[in-house]
Amino acid sequence: MAQSSRAVAVSDQVQHSSASTMRSFLVTGATDGIGLLTVLLLARSGPTVQHIGIHGRSPERIANTVAQIREVNKTVDIKTFCYDLSDGLQVVRFAEDMVQTYNAPELSLDCLVNNAGIIEADDAAGPTYVSLPSGKKVERTFMVNVWAPFKLSVAALQHFSSQNSPLKRLLVTSSTMHYSPAKCHASVNGLDYDNLQFEKGGWNKLGSYGLSKLLEVMFTRGLFLEGIIPPTTTALTLHPGVVNTKLLFQGWGPFGIPLKDATDTYWLCYDQRYDNPGEMPLYYSGLRQTKVAAQAEDGDACRKLTRYLASMN
Repeated sequence: MAQSSRAVAVSDQVQHSSASTMRSFLVTGATDGIGLLTVLLLARSGPTVQHIGIHGRSPERIANTVAQIREVNKTVDIKTFCYDLSDGLQVVRFAEDMVQTYNAPELSLDCLVNNAGIIEADDAAGPTYVSLPSGKKVERTFMVNVWAPFKLSVAALQHFSSQNSPLKRLLVTSSTMHYSPAKCHASVNGLDYDNLQFEKGGWNKLGSYGLSKLLEVMFTRGLFLEGIIPPTTTALTLHPGVVNTKLLFQGWGPFGIPLKDATDTYWLCYDQRYDNPGEMPLYYSGLRQTKVAAQAEDGDACRKLTRYLASMN
């Protein structure tokens, strides 16, 4: 399990066999686990990577991440974003800060990596509810894993496209658990929008997590179908692997691969071999294109979810 107070071991086996055309990256959840490993690998990628944006919710962990990057790269430009994605107002402020930061002529954003995610610790405690900016209550896993990356993605896609500097790549971290949403949402009839926050019950931590990962695949495809992803942008969703991180320990236990080997997120955000602009977002597992869950194949369902999320404030 990664600890923010310790340097993450960065694999020496990363080979840059396909040069990237991207120069600037923003990674959410970058102070621990796969996010931290990804920014460290980007920092080691040579002069092509000129900027790394780091998001976290702890000033101390952000400072520690910056220090680890400086150990491997003394010159790369770094911007930091300290926001709690379980707080709807902070999500909105993060999106505004991101847009303002990358609006300068000398700094645009090439790749947004939505990596941050949570799973609740205890089924017995039941769901935790947090507030959108309007005050509406939503389940915390939904807020962090779905609404936050949706809002950040839309802000980046819409604003930077209007400024003639569209994202080159958008990554949304899903999971193989997207095939196993909560039973109340696994029906062939689709999502139960009257129970999306488990208002009618049926909550457990694994089902809630699986639902959030399904919704991430669906809204990414919905963004494409709604024309929000421009034709010059590659959008990808991924299962980053079964990796020994805090999230795996909290949800299942320590049976994954070592963190140092969890390089899929890095390759999918950096390597130009995964370019697929103007096409339906692909889902990768083990760096292989993989079929998505049946609900995510339903274009109308993906559009409906995207419009639903856009209406939430």
